This record gives sequence, structure tokens and C-alpha cells, in this order.
Amino acid sequence: MTAIEYALAAAVLLLLLPYFSSLLTFAQNHLLKRSTITEYRLSSRSYALVTGASDGIGKGVARELVKQGFNVVIHGRNREKLASVKKELQALGKGTDVRILVGDAGEENVDWVRIAKELEGLEITVLVNNAGGMPIPPVPFDEQPYSSIESGIRLNAMFPLRLTHLLLGPMRSLPGPTAVLFIGSIASELPPPYMEAYACSKSFLQTLARSIAFDERRLLHSRVQVHYVQTANVKTHNGVHETNSWDTPGAESYGRAVVRIVGCGSREVCPWWVHAVQRWVVYSMGEWMAENVLLMAMPKPKTE
Repeated sequence: MTAIEYALAAAVLLLLLPYFSSLLTFAQNHLLKRSTITEYRLSSRSYALVTGASDGIGKGVARELVKQGFNVVIHGRNREKLASVKKELQALGKGTDVRILVGDAGEENVDWVRIAKELEGLEITVLVNNAGGMPIPPVPFDEQPYSSIESGIRLNAMFPLRLTHLLLGPMRSLPGPTAVLFIGSIASELPPPYMEAYACSKSFLQTLARSIAFDERRLLHSRVQVHYVQTANVKTHNGVHETNSWDTPGAESYGRAVVRIVGCGSREVCPWWVHAVQRWVVYSMGEWMAENVLLMAMPKPKTE
């Protein structure tokens, strides 16, 4: 081979390296990985805190954590719904403690003094920042009520920011591994029509997770594992997707997948293998084509 041929071969290899790396990560997370969540249950007093746990993904995650022997704190804004979920979790017969934390994550004046007092003294080893979501607005960004934009940003970005700020230090000081999860969305990389507030909130969490992970790993040398959980379609009772399909798992199945990936070593991870493939395809096809696919897949927004 000539020098030019060697150079071309080396260039092709360099271009293919990211794809090989993605393939290896996929195999590790979805084919080889075995759940290590029990390593985060440091004692019989260990708790997992799951926000937005009165339904959907949060409820599914809380259910799986109870099955794995964790005590749980379930957060939501409706006390009656949380009480019903608490009964369901206790009925699993695992003998774990289930506590309720009531609070509207989207309101302007969250009572953080009360929240800190209710969580004080608990050995929280797993924090799942799940509370979030926004309905698809029927009008462009500039025509949306600013109050709903602010509320969405508080719910999806500011509440998990503040809660993580409150709990990160105590979690770092524990004598074993702990985990902080941010339930994200593929919208952070491919924003749906008219969903600017939601998309930028999830991008905020994506960067927050990366920053915290860098500090904990490289500067503080702690055992805090940080995950930004890339999520696509999941069946929920009050969301856009209300039926199961090969790319739309139910909330309980997705909750199991989320718990299984804790400790996998990847900061950004898609727990559902189909979502991982979809994300790879989105990256591969380019922005213009990805936007066209998204426009075809999404309900057509109303402009009147």
C-alpha cells in the first residue's frame, strides 16, 4: 500500500471509531449488563427518592426499587394519588418503608424548608429526578402564555436542580456508591414542534448531569454515579402515547429498564434498547432529515 492508501485507511478507521464505540456501549448496556442496583442499598435504612411517582415512569421506577428491597420516598403533588401508590407498593410484601413527599414541582414558591426537614436524616442513596413533562402547545412559542412556559421550566429544570443541590452532599458522604438520575428526553436533542420550553429544560438537565458527573468523577473522586436517562416514547395514561408497541414500552417495563442500567458506567444512557437505536439513527441521518421524520411522526400542531 502507498502512503496515500495508508492515510485513507487511517482516516476511515478514525471516522468509524465512534460507531464502534457506540456498538460496544450498546452491547454492554443492553446485552451484557446485569443489574447492580443492590450495591446502592447500603443498609436496611437506605432510601430511594423518586419524584413524580404518583403515575407513569416514576411509579414504575418506584415499584421496581421496592422489589429490589429499597425503602422509598415517593413524591408528587396529589396526596390522595400518592397514598394509593403507597398501598400498591406496600402490597408487594417486601416489608420496606414507603414515605410520601407532597409538593408541586411546577409552582413558583416551593417550600424547600419543609422538604429539607422531611428528608433530614434519611439515608438516600438513589435520587430519581423524574417529575416533568408538558402538554404539546397548539400555538408557536411567542403565542404561548408566558406563565405556562415559566411553570414548565420550573417543573422540568429548576425543581430537579434544587433537589439535587439539596441532596448531593449528603449522598456523597455516604460510605458506598450512590446514584443521581435525571429522566431526560430525546427532545433535548431533537425538539418537537412548539416544545421549546420543554426541550431546553431537558437540555439543561443534560448539561447539569454532565457537569456534576465530571466534578464527582475527576475532581472529587466520589462514588456518586450520575445518569442522564434518554427517553423516547413511553406509554402513560395522561400523555401522548397511550398504547404499547415495540418502541413504546409501558411505564412499569420502562421502570425496570431504568433501574437495571444504574451503575452501567455511561453518563447518558437509553434504558430501552429500541430508543438507543432510534437515537443512533437520528444522529446518523442529519438534522434536516431527522426534522422531517419528526414532523411526520408528531401530531400536526394547530395554528388557529
